[in-house]
Amino acid sequence: PQLMAAISAKETELADNDKELRKLAKRLLGLESRPKDYAGSVEQRRLSIMKTQAEDQKRQINENLRSLQVEYHKKFALSFAIVIFVLVGIPLGLMTRTSGIGMAFSVSCAIFLIYYVALTGGEELADRSLMSPFLSMWLTNIFFIMPGSFERELDKPSYLTLKDAAALTDSALAPDILRVVPVIQGNSKASV
Repeated sequence: PQLMAAISAKETELADNDKELRKLAKRLLGLESRPKDYAGSVEQRRLSIMKTQAEDQKRQINENLRSLQVEYHKKFALSFAIVIFVLVGIPLGLMTRTSGIGMAFSVSCAIFLIYYVALTGGEELADRSLMSPFLSMWLTNIFFIMPGSFERELDKPSYLTLKDAAALTDSALAPDILRVVPVIQGNSKASV
């Protein structure tokens, strides 16, 4: 609510600034059509300075507005990142479980670092007006959701071993997972 109110206030301020700029441009145009005299040239300089200041103010308002829009989209993009990390992490965890905890930790850190650098880079692009705030915040999620959804396709058929099923029985999600993924006896494909 506060962020949306601030964005709305900045948009109103930007519209008011645009009106002021149009009025100043109209007055300057009117002065240029009049004959040149000392009072007219002083007034023209004064209006030119006011117009320059209004343009600087508009630039500053735009920067603040973009920053607020980036923060708004970042809030939702980071919340959705949890889903993406689950989609990417579960298959990677199952693939690296034979390599040990060190490999799983290293891969997780690398993925998180890449995500963080990409998200920060997108934020900078949006702050510099090189990309829209929405696209800059969500592009990283879009990039990471593709491999997360395709990883499941690479490892089909997905079966739980009895060892995996036993580990899941303590989980609150066990009934849902066991209903979706069949359980087989023996070694899983990753440990063969």
